[in-house]
This record gives sequence, C-alpha cells and structure tokens, in this order.
Amino acid sequence: MKQAIIALLIVSLLIAGCGGKTDNLSGDGVKEPGKATVKIGLTLPLSGDMSFIGQTMMNGANLALKNQQETKYNYELVAEDDKLDPKTTSTTATKLLTVDNVDAIISISSGTGNVVSPIAESNKRLHIGAASDASVAKGEYNFIHWTPPDEEAKGWVEEAARRGHKRVAILMVQQQGFLAMRDSVMKYLPGTGLEIVDEQIFSPGEKDFKTMILKAEEKNPDVYLLGAFEPEIPVLYKQLKEAQVKADLTSIESFELAKDPSQFEGSWYTNAAEGTSAFNEMFKNEYNENPQMGSPNAYDMINLVIYAFEKAGKDSSEKPAQEDVIAELMKLKGFDSAMGKIDVGPEGIVESKAAVKVIKDGKPIVVTPGEDPVKNEDA
Repeated sequence: MKQAIIALLIVSLLIAGCGGKTDNLSGDGVKEPGKATVKIGLTLPLSGDMSFIGQTMMNGANLALKNQQETKYNYELVAEDDKLDPKTTSTTATKLLTVDNVDAIISISSGTGNVVSPIAESNKRLHIGAASDASVAKGEYNFIHWTPPDEEAKGWVEEAARRGHKRVAILMVQQQGFLAMRDSVMKYLPGTGLEIVDEQIFSPGEKDFKTMILKAEEKNPDVYLLGAFEPEIPVLYKQLKEAQVKADLTSIESFELAKDPSQFEGSWYTNAAEGTSAFNEMFKNEYNENPQMGSPNAYDMINLVIYAFEKAGKDSSEKPAQEDVIAELMKLKGFDSAMGKIDVGPEGIVESKAAVKVIKDGKPIVVTPGEDPVKNEDA
C-alpha cells in the first residue's frame, strides 16, 4: 500500500546539457552544510523527434525548484536523455538508480514508464510517470501524474456525440498509452449512437498511410480518431488531407505531440488537464514562451517528490525511508497544484480532468464542449 501529500522545495538549477546532470543547489549557489541531499532523476527525450516535450518538462522542473523556499534537505536534479525510446530508457533508468543513486525518478510516456516501473520497484525507489497506461503505477513505488485515459476518452466520446458524429474510424500507433485510450473510448461508446466502423493499428515509424486511408474510407466514417507521436502524426494527417477526406479529423492528445500544432488548424481534440492561468503566466514570464503539454506535470512532480521527502523526514542530516515517503504521497487530497486541486487515488494515480481543445491560429486553445471557434468565425 502507498500513502502521500505535497508541498514545497528549494533552490536553483544548472543545466549541463542534454543527457547530462543538473545540480539543484541552495539559494546562494552551494549545498547547505549539515543537510542530506535528495537526488531526483529524470529520464526524458532531450534530443530526437520528441525533444520539445522533454525540454518543456525540464523547464517545468526548473521553475518548480526556483520557486521553492527553505527546505529540510538539499535537492539535486539529475537528467538523462532517453529519446523517448524504451530500449534507451532501460539504460538511463538503470544508470540513474544504480550509478547516480537517485532517491526518486521521473519519466514521461507509457512506453518508457513501463520500462522504468519494474526497475524502480526492484530498487525500492519512488517513481512518478507522466503516462496514460495505468500499469505504469503498478507496485508499491510507482505513481502516475497524468490525466487518466478514461477521462480523455469520455471527453472525446461526449464531444463527438455532441457534434452529431455516428461513424468512427480509428487510426492509431501500436503503443501502450494510445491503446489504453482506444480501450477507454470503446467503454464509453454504448448508448451514444457512435460506432467503430474501421480500426487500424500501425507500427511506430510508419510513413505511408494511403492504403489504410483507402480501407477506412470504404466504411464511410464521419469522424477519424487519430493516435500517434511526432513524426507519424503530421504525416498521417497530411495524407488524410491529400486524400480529400471529408470526415472530421480528431485526436486524443496527438495534435500536441507534434512540434508544430499549426498543421492541424481547425481540428478539435481532447487532451490532458491544462495548467492553471497562474502557472501559465508564471511559466511565460520565466521562459518568454507558453508552456507545452507536460510542463505543469513536471512542475507538480518535482513538488510531489520534495514535499513527500520534507513531510516524511525527521532529521535534516538523514533522509527518510522510502516507505515513509510513499506513505506521505498516498495521503494526498486537495493539493493546490499547477493544474488546480489534485488528489492521489488508491492506485497511486493523480486524478485530473481532461480538456476539449481546438487548434486556432496555429495554437491549441481550450474551448467549451461543443464550441467551434474556427467555424463560428467562418459563418
């Protein structure tokens, strides 16, 4: 059984580069003597196609640390570049836990999170993943801070029904998180008037979707549910447009898993919980850019780790036992986070609400369910 809470932390960050280390020191630039040091590891895509997500998460983590006040312990951040490749993640997670001896580890995505979870469990170290697949939270030491696929899928089904859709075609990559979303969509379809008329799952790295599109179009869908990362999602979307598909092109998360959301102009989708306006403003003031998907999660996960250690610790010269840290996390209810109030559920999954969004003027915006600002302007 796990148990928890959250609160505050410490110091400033020095980023040594992609795949390198970042030391979080005290406010005057040195570790405070007499305090034990808690190491937090991050295995993130800091290079490659998904590096924009890894970098925005590093910024979220950095901002969390910068905003903290006096703490019981010193904290050190250690980052490794896994390129969002599960095989690489096995190496980075093992290094962080057994060579760098981090006291907690953070990951992103279901594919990499499912690699980190058993490694963290066997090393009896706290792991928090930003992942859709609930299996990432299995075990005593594993948690998830991401909007559950049930929430995102329910939002998608309700929005599709609200817009009068009936016939759904699914084109989705073979990946645990997206398949978890697909399974949740199936669960919410009965009684909505929606039916799946075609479903095709493709391998990562696929570049030619023309045959899949032709097959799907034979079933006359009026809405497509797309699921993929960069670089597959822009290629899939472009080929659907080139095929002059008339159905709505939608997704769960995927339009923000591409470097350039503007290429999906006018399309709606559901996404993980948004950062609060206060967090978004704070992030933009710090980095002169809007936060991307994942940055408020990273901000929260750093705060979660540090609060749990601060709460569990008795003596600043000695780190608390991992079991006590886990116990603190499982107590978490109503924490005022970067996403508003959050709870940790009984399975170690942070509960948060999905958002309905539209790409408008090249940017993702949250809309009221059923609202279509792009078509309203054209009317």
